[in-house]
Amino acid sequence: MREYAGRAAIGHVRYATCGANDRSYAQPFERHHCCKWKWFSFGFNGQLANFAELRDELLNLADCHLTRTTDTEVIMHYLSHELRGDERPDLVQVFANLSSASTGPTTSSSSTP
Repeated sequence: MREYAGRAAIGHVRYATCGANDRSYAQPFERHHCCKWKWFSFGFNGQLANFAELRDELLNLADCHLTRTTDTEVIMHYLSHELRGDERPDLVQVFANLSSASTGPTTSSSSTP
């Protein structure tokens, strides 16, 4: 557990409700980055009504690649895109942007090492 040491965490384990029946779809998903404030784990307990639209928007960005067919990965990459700058963004604004981009019921949990 030492490898997961950090200042805060929220526990969340979830089996996928969409996509393949495969261990790689179990949540949370972890997004590695050499800059610690850009490294996070993300779990999503909901369903995005506009999943396909958000997925297509991400895939139209330069160098975006998705490995799963699940809304959780779309949200994770959306958050990664919001964190792309050199300055730490206001996380309240980041999640407000995500909320306005998504439709449908949303419940989420995240942690940062």
